[in-house]
Order: sequence, then C-alpha cells, then structure tokens
Amino acid sequence: MKVIALADTIQKVSGGRFRPAELLRDGYTGDRLGLGTSTFQNPLVSGIYERGWRQSFARAGFPGPEKEFETAQKWLLPAAMNGVLVDASCGSGLFTRRFVASQSYSQVIALDYSESMLRETASLCKQNSVWNGGPGFEDTSLTTSPLLIRGDIGRLPFQSNSIDGLHAGAAIHCWPSPALALSEISRVLKPGGRAVLSTFMNPQLPFTDENLRKAIFSQATRNPVIRAWEEGELRSLSESVGLTEFECERNREFIIFKVEKPLSSPKSTPHYHEE
Repeated sequence: MKVIALADTIQKVSGGRFRPAELLRDGYTGDRLGLGTSTFQNPLVSGIYERGWRQSFARAGFPGPEKEFETAQKWLLPAAMNGVLVDASCGSGLFTRRFVASQSYSQVIALDYSESMLRETASLCKQNSVWNGGPGFEDTSLTTSPLLIRGDIGRLPFQSNSIDGLHAGAAIHCWPSPALALSEISRVLKPGGRAVLSTFMNPQLPFTDENLRKAIFSQATRNPVIRAWEEGELRSLSESVGLTEFECERNREFIIFKVEKPLSSPKSTPHYHEE
C-alpha cells in the first residue's frame, strides 16, 4: 500500500473516470500539530480505533457507524451522487469503507494527516473486500478502491471548486485550526457541493443558555486535547467561510451537521487566514 502525498506521485496512479492530477495543487505542507492531531499518528491508537476507541463515543450520544453513515448519505447524495467524495480525517477508514461499498461515488478519497491511520485504512479495506473489486462491485463504471492521500486539512491538496462532497466524522474537535479547515473545505467544494461533519457538543446543562454553557466549559477546559462545540458556534463558523444551508441532528453531546456551498458564490468568497 502506497500512501500518496505529492501531486507528481498521484499523477502516476490515476485511473478510471477520475484523474487525481486534475484536482491537486502543487506542493504539500503539514500543519502545526495540536495534541489532537499528534495523538492519531501513534500506531497504537490506529490499531485500537475500531477496537474500543470509537465505540466509547456511544456514551456521548453517538448513534453508531451505521446510523451516522445513513445520515451522512441522506445529505451527501443529492449533491455528490456519482461524483468525487473526500472522507477527510478518515482515521481507520470506518466510513471510507462504507462510502466505497455503497457504489454511490465515482471516486472516494480517504485523506488523513496520519500515515499510520492510512495504513490501517488500507488493511481494513482489504480485509473487508473493499479493495480492487471485492464481492458486489460488478459496476465497472465506479472506482472500486479508495484513493489514499496523506494531507493537511488546513491546506487541502485539491484545486478550488473540484470536490462534490466531503465527510469528516468525529474530526473537527481535533483539528488545530477548525476555521482554517472549514475555509479550505469551502474552497475545494464545487458550487452546490456539500460537507457533512460530526463532532462533540458541550454537555447540555439544565437552566443554562448557549452563552453560559460556553463560558462554563471554556473555563473548565482551557487546554483540551479536543474541544466541544455549541450548535451556534458551528453554524456561525460555517457561515463565516461562505458555507450555508446549515442543518443538524443532535443527541446529547453528539451533533452531525450539513453545510453547502452556494450555487452562485459572491465574487469574493470569505476565507480565513491565519496571521
């Protein structure tokens, strides 16, 4: 299994109806690591992610991979059916495998900063016959293997307006700069393209409003490995980078939300830039 990082390497492995070289920008730079990002570069974490780690999210209200996948598909398919889907911060490929097996997309790209996670993705794809055409992949018009790319969510290696859909499951709370990442997602989505993300919310305390909860938990978790969100924060952050049509489903500390890039974007789409 070869983990792809640079544009000239990707050009050599293009195949099917989708040619990766058409989507990539030249160059690759890693972002500044936060604790959340560096944790997942540990091969031990990669190995246990689907062997207890992800299952523990149920305590926060995560509904389980099948239900989460069903919700993601409900929102992604109207925009990305038979198109290119990026499973960003793919981890061990928990959802990458499901997106490929659905045969809904011409190409599924599994992108993660962690090489050890991408190796776990490749291993589990092969074990589950989601590589090079396993059972049920008779439709040769669809690419049957995910393309694995090691990439930085804060500097996505794709051309602007080139991606039909993007998914990031249980990821945004680990990103070093969520604002920069969402700006990049906005940039690479085609007009009308959609992104679906899931993450953790602050616990819902009784008799408190969103501002009070935010104040309480910002004091309680000054230097967290991961951060928790308020629904309003996610909506405002999305709108600030030009992503609209915010919809969400919630259960206790779990939230999954959908945003969309407008069909007719303003002449100057707002993007986040770090000083």
